[in-house]
Amino acid sequence: MGSWSVRGRTIRGPARVLDLLALGLRLLTSKDCVSAELCRTGAPDTHAMVATEHRLQPYQILVSDDDKTCRETVRDVLASQGYRTHLASCGREAIQVARRQFLHVVIVDMNMPDLSGLETVTIIRREVSVAVPSILMSADPSRELMRQALSAHFDSFMPKPLDVGSLRHVVEEIIRRHYEGEL
Repeated sequence: MGSWSVRGRTIRGPARVLDLLALGLRLLTSKDCVSAELCRTGAPDTHAMVATEHRLQPYQILVSDDDKTCRETVRDVLASQGYRTHLASCGREAIQVARRQFLHVVIVDMNMPDLSGLETVTIIRREVSVAVPSILMSADPSRELMRQALSAHFDSFMPKPLDVGSLRHVVEEIIRRHYEGEL
């Protein structure tokens, strides 16, 4: 695992070249940045890099659930905390959103009509962003499903119906762990 230097700070982990270019452009055009320097010392982790720009815009969170009420409830809870949410009603739509928008966290329902939440996040991580933190929701919180989520490296598992306080806490903890402590 390599590292990158962004504005004099070291970032570690894997990343895609397009993610680096996008971040470099954002840094170069931001009002808070007089100059930006990206110095390659290895392979960067763009999720850590985006922590530098979190002060410029809200964290971006994808919520994917075929249940419109649940999707909109999660959106409202997160928006009240200052997060920017992107909604998807199925796995394929979630993947399309992930291709267009840098995401800090992905929240998916396990049982969607086209792809499961596990399949959706696996594809997003393979094709778009290797290290995106993810939360799996399910109305069927079986031990087997929790084991699968753990094996697939989900950051958290949340049973439905969702507890709003727990949702806020889990998202805040993931943001803190993945972004605020990195730089």
